[in-house]
Amino acid sequence: MKGFHQKQRVLVVGGGTLAQALEKSFSLSGISTFRAGRNPGPWHLDLSRDPGCWNAPGDLDWVFVCAGMTSRVECEKQPHLSRWINVGGSVRLARHFLSRGARVVFFGTDLSPKAGEYAKQKEELRRQLAQLPGTVWIRLGKVVHPRLPLLESWKDSLAQGTPIEAFESVRIFPVSPESIAEGCLHLVASRQRPATELVWQTAKSMTYVEIAQKWGNFLGYPASRIRILEKNSPLEAWTPYPVFPSKEYEAILGGVDRNAWWNI
Repeated sequence: MKGFHQKQRVLVVGGGTLAQALEKSFSLSGISTFRAGRNPGPWHLDLSRDPGCWNAPGDLDWVFVCAGMTSRVECEKQPHLSRWINVGGSVRLARHFLSRGARVVFFGTDLSPKAGEYAKQKEELRRQLAQLPGTVWIRLGKVVHPRLPLLESWKDSLAQGTPIEAFESVRIFPVSPESIAEGCLHLVASRQRPATELVWQTAKSMTYVEIAQKWGNFLGYPASRIRILEKNSPLEAWTPYPVFPSKEYEAILGGVDRNAWWNI
């Protein structure tokens, strides 16, 4: 690790919304930031391939992993391929960068392993990473942003005048990519050795029905136009790890999201 006065070097792996938020937050804070994914670019990292095929910067302090096969539908259709990527590829990545002196951060889901193949793979990955010193597992609340497929489908339903279908029996802890990025920036800037497992969520939970109502209000639809079909769902509530949410990070997440549309 570098001395206190030297600039940290961070790699963000992935191309999605969270990866973009992390890259922006680190870069604006003056941290040397790189991003790699499976698409062509200056740096290349494909979890489905051997590390010998990767092209990634060296001398890194932190690696934040936002890559993998994240579609729950595709994980059910292709369990062997998705497991090869989400579990095997992630473990290969962790070992590769740990052996070069970096700390490696992965993000966990708020789903129970009973929720399907994707959630099972996430839990298996968590167990394997627990055996690799230098990794950090951050279980997140539900990451919510306007491009979330669920919100886009609800937006279409509202525009067409059809009811939104939402679970009333599942509670989530909404959190934005920007607040997660702020927490990660604090993680890097503090230069402290973090816990092996962290839980990042705010104290306020909401049902999907409540989120749907808030989303409709945010989009400007009157309450009379927001018709919701309340659905019961299979068990998806997570039994928390024996790790309590850090009050320090809860304050960071809540502070950034204080004016989020679901809190208005």
